Amino acid sequence: MSQTKLNNTFLEGIINHVSDPIFVKDKHHNYIILNDAMCSFMGFPREELIGKTDADFFSEEESKVFYAKDREVFDTGKININEESFTNAEGEHFTISTKKSLYVTENGDKILVGIIRDITEIKNAEIKLLSSIDRLGDFAHAASHDLKEPLRTIAGFAELLNTKHKDDLNAEGQEYLRFILHGAKKMNNLVNDILQYSKISSIERVPQSVNLDNAIAGVIETIQQIIDEYGAQISIENTLHNIKGNPSRVYQLFQNLILNAAKFHKKGEKPFISIWSKQKGDEILVYVSDKGIGIEKEYLNKIFSLFTRLNQSHEYIGSGIGLATCKKIVEQMNGKIYAESEIGVGTTIIMHLPIG
Repeated sequence: MSQTKLNNTFLEGIINHVSDPIFVKDKHHNYIILNDAMCSFMGFPREELIGKTDADFFSEEESKVFYAKDREVFDTGKININEESFTNAEGEHFTISTKKSLYVTENGDKILVGIIRDITEIKNAEIKLLSSIDRLGDFAHAASHDLKEPLRTIAGFAELLNTKHKDDLNAEGQEYLRFILHGAKKMNNLVNDILQYSKISSIERVPQSVNLDNAIAGVIETIQQIIDEYGAQISIENTLHNIKGNPSRVYQLFQNLILNAAKFHKKGEKPFISIWSKQKGDEILVYVSDKGIGIEKEYLNKIFSLFTRLNQSHEYIGSGIGLATCKKIVEQMNGKIYAESEIGVGTTIIMHLPIG
């Protein structure tokens, strides 16, 4: 047996032991090598596949997509990883992730090497999960909405009692009434926060370019009264970049971040908040920094979870939902959010957002 034939037999033996479909095409997009998994996946014997192109086996729509991605690899030499639809010989539909790479032989011939991963079950599970999340969100929205009516009744009558009959109560009764009013206010804030969180759908409309300078200016104008109550100073340190997202969600994101930064200031000091951005590759890094009380490093990964509160409720009022809402919004934008902090120095929230 010649060395070349031995090498080919050895190569075929290796790739046939790989469970993922593997194929090799020449510059004319003809199949020249396929492993057993690829033949099984397509539903044709190897001898019917060798020397043929995708156009011989797939619909015009599918084969055009495959051809375009192959052409891109041949022209640029760059690896292409793409999610595609695939229909086999029995008419079964699959969702696949295909990685295509260029290989140049010793003779200078270009060939394309592809590896397929069947992700149909993963995609179906993802669809079911998104559906479950949406239903859970609908339940949270409905439950929160229904809670507001009895809550308004409790708060309304407690306020009437406080206005008209407060003097009829002894000191203990007045203290109990204060507890009711305070509890009703906290509950109302919590219900509103849950409603806002549940409204952030897992499926958003097509994102658009959002000017951060305009968005944050609008946020500041809306919450100016609260900013004045805190005596907060907000500094925009440069002309902010445009990002891609849902304008109303971006507005909500920065309202939560600014209010959060203002809230956790040091006792006896006025809040100071800095906001700036910079471009890094194809994303925008946005920073919201304060000079507040800071967060211990062991809790930095927990602050974006629902109902996480690191301080006593009588010191800093809140529901523990604000930063979780921010995280949900940023992740919907295919971005990421995290915090850097030092106790007694302050906290910086950092976001990686798509460029607009």
